[in-house]
Amino acid sequence: REGKAETILFNLSGHGHFDMGSYATDGVTDEISAYVLSEFTVERFLASLGEPATSLLVADHDGCLVGLAVVRFGAPCPSGARSAVELQTLYVQEHFIGQGIGRSLLQAAETEARERSASSLWLTVNARNSRAIAFYADQGYAKIGTTHFVLGDARHENHVLLGSVAKPLRQGVVSRAVRTLR
Repeated sequence: REGKAETILFNLSGHGHFDMGSYATDGVTDEISAYVLSEFTVERFLASLGEPATSLLVADHDGCLVGLAVVRFGAPCPSGARSAVELQTLYVQEHFIGQGIGRSLLQAAETEARERSASSLWLTVNARNSRAIAFYADQGYAKIGTTHFVLGDARHENHVLLGSVAKPLRQGVVSRAVRTLR
């Protein structure tokens, strides 16, 4: 049983950190493979959870993890907005999309940002990820700039979005995980 939660959360977060469908539009290149294999390791994920500037929020359904949000404090917005709180990851398992879990995780992350730093969230999203862009727009996020994710010779356009004041949290779906997960 030891390590099970870490492995599950790591697997969930890997999907959330790197949207393969938006970046590997011509197939998975050697550069993408090398990046994913070097950046998304269990050790790196657990180390990030141990950082005081990182907050992990998880959503469960009947005791099973179905989504997560990773909030990073002290992360200056690349577009110059005053917010220094990044929504680094928001991931919901595919078959739970459309059930309000992503919205609840986002609201919990917004509440965390407001309570810890009196700030709204900023995030980046791949410019080709129309589903995510529409989701964030529906939640009141606005595009405030553009940045690029550079991988080898490829530059992938990302929108920088900024949120507004947190909305009331829907109770019962999201809980804060402790740093040491077992």
